[in-house]
Amino acid sequence: MTRVGRYMQAEAVGTAPHETWLIRARDGAELGYIEWYPRWGQYVLQPEDTAVFSADCLRDLALFIAKCKNGLVR
Repeated sequence: MTRVGRYMQAEAVGTAPHETWLIRARDGAELGYIEWYPRWGQYVLQPEDTAVFSADCLRDLALFIAKCKNGLVR
């Protein structure tokens, strides 16, 4: 598990070359996936229908996606 900000964590669930990450709240609730979107050539967040995010959580997710893009998350 990789910490994503104060309130979330990411679990690698895919394989290289483009990893997929399951994003969970601290209580274990599934919030969505960060995955490679080939049409745009970048990682995106695919949230669960019931997930809600505050501005600071969105910022933390954006920083995590940037790390994925640069290969800094393992």
